[in-house]
Amino acid sequence: MLRDVCIDLYPWNGWLSGAFLPDEIINVDWLPQEVVVPRRHAFRYVKIDMVFLSERYGIKFENMRANAITSMPQKIRQLEALDLSRFSSLSANDAERFQAIDQAAIPTLRGCMQTVYEDGPRRDMRQWIGDLRLQALSAYTLFDGHAVVKRSLALFAGLPFDDEGRVPGTLYEKPAPLKGGSFTVDYSIIFTVVLYEYAIATNDLEFAKQVYAIALRQFELVARFINDDFLFVDDGSRWIFIDWDDDLDRQAAMQAIYIWGLLTLIRLAELLNMDEPYIQTRKSSARDLSRQMQEAARRSFWDEKLGLFTSGLQKQVSFSTQAFMILADVPESAEQAKSAVDNVRDVPGARKPVSPYAHHYYVEAMLKTGQEERVLQYILDYWGSMVDAGGSTFFEVWVPEDPDLSPYGGVQNNSYCHAWSCTPSWFLRKIFR
Repeated sequence: MLRDVCIDLYPWNGWLSGAFLPDEIINVDWLPQEVVVPRRHAFRYVKIDMVFLSERYGIKFENMRANAITSMPQKIRQLEALDLSRFSSLSANDAERFQAIDQAAIPTLRGCMQTVYEDGPRRDMRQWIGDLRLQALSAYTLFDGHAVVKRSLALFAGLPFDDEGRVPGTLYEKPAPLKGGSFTVDYSIIFTVVLYEYAIATNDLEFAKQVYAIALRQFELVARFINDDFLFVDDGSRWIFIDWDDDLDRQAAMQAIYIWGLLTLIRLAELLNMDEPYIQTRKSSARDLSRQMQEAARRSFWDEKLGLFTSGLQKQVSFSTQAFMILADVPESAEQAKSAVDNVRDVPGARKPVSPYAHHYYVEAMLKTGQEERVLQYILDYWGSMVDAGGSTFFEVWVPEDPDLSPYGGVQNNSYCHAWSCTPSWFLRKIFR
């Protein structure tokens, strides 16, 4: 973004380390010479400050170039001409806009594809399970060959967070593979979803069998936080991400993610011709536990008056709760699912998504309820607003009404090419396949 060269990086007062800020200080003793910036950066604009210079000489730059690095194949499946005639609210001009959105989504994924799927090339340059799923979905529709997905999954499986076998929420690849310092409860369950979708996309069942026990273990560990009423209990001591929203009540969304994970685990076992999964810590089959937790969710979180799901003691209403409840097949009917995803828009004070990650899941839920036209309009409104704001790739965090919003205490550390934002390419290819 242009703000990268218009806003001073320092002083930096955010909670995230200033070591992530994208700057370099280089001393050049002899001229002329070739100067190489040793670190990899993600940028579109570059600002050069001459800190000190001889009084007798000036400086000029010649033959400046950047080497773009990615593991994305050169040949990808482009969007065909889009026929919008079946969507009454869309026009021919919107077809061009979808192409522009797609052409921002593709380089978003490209910039995050290295020897692993990174969350973003600007700052962390490491992988997170949540980002990995959304990257992989887009990759499956864009090109063939998914060794990077497999490598990313293998690293998560092979670097346990602790002696109990939790998968880390994040990990570093360099200088040697190392688990990150975060265990993320929802990501540990989504690991199974990524594994199942990889097996379906690639038919690499042998790898899925090798990793299956690790996937099952995550459910046994998280089951400790499910009470006798079959409700997930969030006491605030564990990191449940869901979205960059400190005020979001996460109980219902985490309940739904666990159910969604159980249902996926069952499908994975069936795909691999394995016995039905059994959750030792609950002394229950995955199928029985999923049903009991679905019934508990309907009992505790469905608000008949509002026609949607709430969360926590304060009965908070959020887009994320509806999204994951629908993915977990908690609604009792297709009509109830559509009611939940629609009605949340009209509730004053409902917690709206902050990150494209959370927006993705709300859109995925809309798509599951068969609302393709609304999905397309939503993509135009939300991801299109990032294009309108000057983005050539999609951002880590974006609230159009508050463009300076940052989860880190300052926009200087925001990422503007971020993995979890690339999924318009997936949605568009699912709808126009």
